[in-house]
Amino acid sequence: LASLGLLPVAIWNANHDWATVRHLMGHLSLPGGDTENTIAHNPPWTIAWFFEYLVVQAFVCGPVLALAALAWTRSRTNPDAHTPIRALIAMGIPIFLFYAAVALKTQAEGNWAMAGACTLVVPAAWVVVEGVRAHAHTVRFFWGAALVMGIGCALALPAARFLRDRPVIGEHIPLHRFTGMREHAAAVQSTLDTIRRDTGREPFVMTDHYGRASQLAFYLKDHPTVYAASSMIGGRRTQYDLWPETDLTNPDTIARLTGRPALLLGSIGAKRWSLGFDGLTELGPLPGEPKPADRTAFTADAFRGFDPLPPTDPANSPDQP
Repeated sequence: LASLGLLPVAIWNANHDWATVRHLMGHLSLPGGDTENTIAHNPPWTIAWFFEYLVVQAFVCGPVLALAALAWTRSRTNPDAHTPIRALIAMGIPIFLFYAAVALKTQAEGNWAMAGACTLVVPAAWVVVEGVRAHAHTVRFFWGAALVMGIGCALALPAARFLRDRPVIGEHIPLHRFTGMREHAAAVQSTLDTIRRDTGREPFVMTDHYGRASQLAFYLKDHPTVYAASSMIGGRRTQYDLWPETDLTNPDTIARLTGRPALLLGSIGAKRWSLGFDGLTELGPLPGEPKPADRTAFTADAFRGFDPLPPTDPANSPDQP
């Protein structure tokens, strides 16, 4: 019965060329994935990816996994809890195992398996209550470990900026994932105001990645439509290609943007942006840019519309800017 909830996802995918399936296949660099004939490519394979996945999961939700395992065994003696506890665990563990298999093929992000932890929290909480009452030392140990990790993370979070600037560990503190975009959006807004004043025309923002496009759409004043050009410049298709108002092949979108100036943000160079824009001027990384080492900004005098790169175009090579 629960699987019926997947029907809308399956129907949507069937009507959109199985976009989710192709995206997952792209992560695995499989034929038919959405990285074929694009500049997106995975680094050379290494078994370290698999062990990295195990370490990350142990750190992120190791105590929950351990408590869920204890709940599985202890529920055998509790007829009322046996079926629901094991059902919840059976829903979550396959997700962790699936991404463990994925990690044997490609580098897995630590958060990919987090959905599996959702149903494990209830068995973990149940066994904590049962174990503490029964003075079960193993349960109390992992419950204590969960508390230490949770409190430790809460205390370390305010020090994240300090830790990011420290040698050795700094490069492993992904502070840009959860802070700093407000300041960057303010710089983007200021640049847009300058373009508007200098040209007398209404500029728009385009990025080469859907993540940055969505962040700026949220933080910019009045939440304007921000466009993601990934698939137009040799990258992967994204949800922005499926929404009519941001689809850069939609005639209505092209007509709305043609001739307007733009602020372009991303890690690509002028060669790729020139596929759709005239009059490019590089500004360098804007203030607050979370990744200033490999991101830059351009202004463009006018948008003219993209011609998608053919698969055999030399510019479609990963080593081209």
